[in-house]
Amino acid sequence: FGEITTGASDDLDKATDIARNMVTRYGMHDKLGQMTYEERRHSFLGEAGTT
Repeated sequence: FGEITTGASDDLDKATDIARNMVTRYGMHDKLGQMTYEERRHSFLGEAGTT
């Protein structure tokens, strides 16, 4: 107790990512509607660049 850790910060980062994905990837927002808003990422190397 009384020590500063990165656990809470990591939890907030993960919660923010989940909330962002809920809206931008899964369309879970009443005003924005049911569609994805996140841009698709295209790899320069395509499938050959994955390991």
